[in-house]
This record gives sequence, C-alpha cells and structure tokens, in this order.
Amino acid sequence: MEILPAAFGFAGTLIGALVAATATRAAQSKALSAAKAAQDKAEEREATAIIAQAAVQAREEALEESSATDWSRFGRDALTPAEVAVFALRDAELRERVDQALRIARHAAADEAFLEVVNSSRYGVVNEASREVLVCLGANLRGEELPPASMIWTRFAAEHQLEEEAFAMKADEEEQEHRERLRRRRSRPALTPEQEQEHARLRFVRAVADLRKWLRH
Repeated sequence: MEILPAAFGFAGTLIGALVAATATRAAQSKALSAAKAAQDKAEEREATAIIAQAAVQAREEALEESSATDWSRFGRDALTPAEVAVFALRDAELRERVDQALRIARHAAADEAFLEVVNSSRYGVVNEASREVLVCLGANLRGEELPPASMIWTRFAAEHQLEEEAFAMKADEEEQEHRERLRRRRSRPALTPEQEQEHARLRFVRAVADLRKWLRH
C-alpha cells in the first residue's frame, strides 16, 4: 500500500518537471522570436536609410547634372548598394515597388534612348523615381498601406516594363540563334581521313602563296 503514494509522488514530480521544461522552452522560443524580430526591424531600418539616401542623391545629381557627371560610376557607387539593401525590406509589395523605381532611375541615368521613349528629361524621370521610393519607404516606416503610384510614374513604369520585355525577347532570340548555330555545327558529318588530308594540303598551299606574296613586297 505504501508503494502507491510513492508512485503518485514520483508521477507528480515528473509531470511538474515536464511542465517546467515546456514552459522554459516556450519562454526561450518567445525570446528568440522577439530577438529575431528586433534584428529584422533594425536591418530594415538600416536598409531604408541606405535606399533613401541613394534616392535623394540621385535626384540631386540629376538636378545638377553637367557634362562631367559620370552616371555609370554613380550607379555603381550609390544605386548598387541601395538595390542590394532592398532585400532587407520585409514587405513583398514594398520590395517590388522600390526595386522597380531604382531600376528605372539607373536606366534613365545611363540611357538617353529611354528618355526619348518616355518623352522626359533625365531629372524628370529620376525625380519621380526618387519620389516613389521615399513615399513608399515613409509609409512603411509609419505602418501605413503603400499609397497608389502617381499617374506620371505609372506611365514611366509601363514604358520601362515594355523596354525590359523587348530586351528580354531580343535576348531570347539571340540565344535561340546561338543554339541553332551550335546545333548545325555539331550536326555536320565528320571528315574522312582523305578529306582532312586534302584540307591540310590546301591550307599549306594557301600559306605558301601568302608567304610568296609577302616576300615580293
């Protein structure tokens, strides 16, 4: 009879230990989640600062543009870090809109033909891209929904998308042509030993003729 109270006591101790261990794991998991969320938020704020600085700098460069402006260097030094920082933004729609705006700013900075397509100055396009970036980042910092894009920015974005699609189609066509040339080259029948010998003889005769011609001069 004394065994039962002892067994119940052991079971109670075991259950208590399990409950305590479960509570400890839950607390640790909650603490880790909170730490991860804080780290993600800090990284997003840092990325926001990098992107915003690049957007403002791009607008100022376009406003003060001169013949000495090196847009390729600006894209490498300012826009590239901002484009990388976009990956730290947690909201998918925010990432997409900011990334698109930075791509268009880079395109407008480097390609005069694109400015003719959208019928705008470099400053006009870059300024709208900068505005799109800053408006979206500001809304995200305040915890608000992203505002709709302006009409002029919607037009710029649509034209840029058409340009990218045309470029992608051209790249696909060139890739198909390259593969077709490789296929035709590989499908050619191999030369027989006699044909290879004749080709070698003709190359030798041509080399001798070129040498004689060079010696005459």
